[in-house]
Amino acid sequence: TYDSFIIHAFEYQVFVLDQIATQSGIFAHYLKIMDLRGTSMGHLKHVRKYLSDRKQRIVRMGGDILEYYPEMLGKIAIVHAPSFFSVLYNVVKNFLPTRTAEKIAVVSGDNKSIDTLLQLVEEKTLPSFFGGSFEGEWRMLPNELEDKSLP
Repeated sequence: TYDSFIIHAFEYQVFVLDQIATQSGIFAHYLKIMDLRGTSMGHLKHVRKYLSDRKQRIVRMGGDILEYYPEMLGKIAIVHAPSFFSVLYNVVKNFLPTRTAEKIAVVSGDNKSIDTLLQLVEEKTLPSFFGGSFEGEWRMLPNELEDKSLP
């Protein structure tokens, strides 16, 4: 089922981050990048559907999976945000816990989006379509930490 896939995918992320921490001695977080380039007000109906499905999924799974692993999320970068989204977020963030709001960066425009991402990720690691210089194959673990026994 879709719920099982979500749980499996998230558990695998936990496993990989745990492997990074074990092998490097560094507690790893993940960065979620959401590119809203081309988003319009018309797309909001899809958000409503997503939130409705999410509520049902939380009931089926017995809770929000991020509640079980709250410290995994290091930062959410929402880039190329249209102006209406920035306005909405500025209202919504007042209702978020301060610690959560500090983990979210909402930026508009190409230059500001690229600058924000480069503050969070090294240029050599950031994919070129986000303004970095990385052109290679995306990997879950850096080569120097990769353990060939990982699934």
